[in-house]
Amino acid sequence: MSTTPAVVEVTRRIEESRALDAPAALVRRVADRLLADPARRDALHGTWLGHAVHPVMTDLPVGFWTTPSRSASTPRRTAHAAAGDTAAACCSVSPEAPPQEWEATSAGT
Repeated sequence: MSTTPAVVEVTRRIEESRALDAPAALVRRVADRLLADPARRDALHGTWLGHAVHPVMTDLPVGFWTTPSRSASTPRRTAHAAAGDTAAACCSVSPEAPPQEWEATSAGT
């Protein structure tokens, strides 16, 4: 019997899956194009801020997800508005894996 937690086993299987290589290569090509321009790369890296931008971006999805859950008890809060906040949260998650971080990765690792 394995003493490795199930979540670790599942994560390993996903990590070792070759099915993800093609989508990862596509994302890598897009990231490389985005970072080809030094000014854009510096903006995405947060050079202007003095700190990486992506940690600051975590506030968006957290805020969007928190808003519908906190205001669900408000009678005037509609399901439509809550759905909009949830959609905004889902859209704001994608910058959490920013292209500038792909720059530090290499194929095959």
